[in-house]
Amino acid sequence: ILASLVQNNEPMQKLFVDLGIINKIIDLLKTTNDSEVRSKLVSAISGFLKNNPSGIQMFKQHDGFISLAKVLDTNEIASK
Repeated sequence: ILASLVQNNEPMQKLFVDLGIINKIIDLLKTTNDSEVRSKLVSAISGFLKNNPSGIQMFKQHDGFISLAKVLDTNEIASK
C-alpha cells in the first residue's frame, strides 16, 4: 500500500518526509530480518524515489542507499 501511495504522487512523497515516514522505513530496513517485510520496504522506497529529486537527496543524507545496498547484498528479500 505504501508503494502505491507515494509512486509519482508528489503530495504524498512530501508527506512521507514531513511525517518522518521515510526515516522510519529506512530504520526498519536496517533492523528487520524478515524477508517479506524487507521486500515491502524496498517497494515503498522505490515508489518514494521515483520522480522525486528532493526525496533522493534526503534518502542519501540518511544513508538510505547504503542501507538498501546492504539489504540487497544479503539476498534476503522475498521473491513474489
